[in-house]
Amino acid sequence: IATAFFARLTPQQGDALATAYRALPSTAADARAFAARIWEEKERPEPGRTLGRLTTEQVAAARASRPEADTAGFDFSISPDEVKHAFKEHGIQSIEARRGQRAITPEDFALLPRILNTGMPRFVGLSRERQHPLFEIRAVIDGAEYVTVWERWTKRRTLSLLTFFVRKGKKS
Repeated sequence: IATAFFARLTPQQGDALATAYRALPSTAADARAFAARIWEEKERPEPGRTLGRLTTEQVAAARASRPEADTAGFDFSISPDEVKHAFKEHGIQSIEARRGQRAITPEDFALLPRILNTGMPRFVGLSRERQHPLFEIRAVIDGAEYVTVWERWTKRRTLSLLTFFVRKGKKS
C-alpha cells in the first residue's frame, strides 16, 4: 500500500513526507525506545523500524558516489540485529575512549532521524559478509560527530543500519 501511495506522489511531496516523518518527535522517541529494548534484551526479536524514505537529494548523492547501486524508492531502517551489533561493537566506554569515541547509548538512536535529515549518503565500500554496498552518513551535533553506516538491501528496498558510533570533539 505504501509503495503504491508513494508512487503517486511528486518527488517534492515524497521528500516533504519523508523529512516530516523523521522530524516528528515520536519517530525519535520510537527509535530510542526500540534501541533501549534491544540493549536491555527485553523484547527480542521484534520487527525492525522504518525511518522513512530517502529523499531525491539523498538518492542523487548515493547515485553520485555509487552509480550502479540505485536507491530510488528505498527507505532507511533499523533492525534488532544491527542495533545489537552497534551496542556490542561501540557500547563499551573503555574501548571507545581509546578510539577517540564515546560509547553509544539508546539516547543516541533518537538522533538518527535528525542525522538522516541533515546528512547525505556516501558510498564507502561493500559489506564483508554479503558484499552489499555500504553508505555512510555523518552529522555533527553538539560537538560530537555521529557516524552511521547503512547497508543496501535490494529485495527489501532499504538501507539498513549496519553500525553507528560517536566521535567526540568535532566541530560543525
